[in-house]
Amino acid sequence: MCIRDRSTQSTWEAKSELIQGGNILKRLHNLDYTKMSESTMKHLRTIIINFNFEEIRKADTACVSMANWCKAMYECFEAYKKVAPQQEKVDRIEAVSYTHLRAHETRHDLVCRLLLEKKKKKKKT
Repeated sequence: MCIRDRSTQSTWEAKSELIQGGNILKRLHNLDYTKMSESTMKHLRTIIINFNFEEIRKADTACVSMANWCKAMYECFEAYKKVAPQQEKVDRIEAVSYTHLRAHETRHDLVCRLLLEKKKKKKKT
């Protein structure tokens, strides 16, 4: 398994130090797949396709865990690409809906809303 990190040298000793003392688990835990580039994920996909999980499992259980994690990150990224545009639409609809409701607010609705807001302010103080 290849560890890609531009901040360290590309030697076994440097990569070993990254794994053992470089907080790699913390960095992996905090990795945000939603901000990864399409090219990085495309590269990851080419690696994942060639994973032989049985062979990896025979070599090392930690490696198979890392391989599964890489596969899961890729799958989450692909799901996010499909869901994100829909989520943006929902966010816009909710914003428009509130504005739309306020535009059609009657005097009675306005009075009720203002009284409720005033009551909330009094409770906070």
